[in-house]
Amino acid sequence: MKILHITTNNKFIEHALQTFENVYPKQNHVWMLSKRGDINTTISVSRTFTFAQTLNPLFSLKLKEYDLVVLHSLLVTWFFIILFAPFKTRFA
Repeated sequence: MKILHITTNNKFIEHALQTFENVYPKQNHVWMLSKRGDINTTISVSRTFTFAQTLNPLFSLKLKEYDLVVLHSLLVTWFFIILFAPFKTRFA
């Protein structure tokens, strides 16, 4: 199972990702929202992105590569990700 975590840089994400890694080792990827593209964190981030990039159809097509997309927190930005996601994308 390939899992994508879409998140912001927050104090809870490190613990949440460790929990997923314990159950699904080496199957978790992280995309982190960034206003400037610079992220200072101890977790391994696969990709950083800005709000504007979520409106690009190529961004949404990348979601097809994952069995599950986990949205950490409820931001307005996530609404656009869900809205433009491929039809069979599974979200949690």
